[in-house]
Amino acid sequence: GYRLAYETMLSGLDLAPGKLLDANEVAVPQNATLICTCAREEAAAGRCHRRWLAPFLERAGWEVFVDWQEEK
Repeated sequence: GYRLAYETMLSGLDLAPGKLLDANEVAVPQNATLICTCAREEAAAGRCHRRWLAPFLERAGWEVFVDWQEEK
């Protein structure tokens, strides 16, 4: 469904730092913060765009810190 379409779209993009562009076609800085309106509980359950995007960003070379994992 929707998640597969989203991940397919992501796989065709160059998400590398310095190449990822914002809505104004300006390179996203290395210390950017990705936000969305999904609750942490939704992200923890795997139903959140941030959750879906995080592995793609990590593979592209971004340092990703997540806020939906339980503290240990």
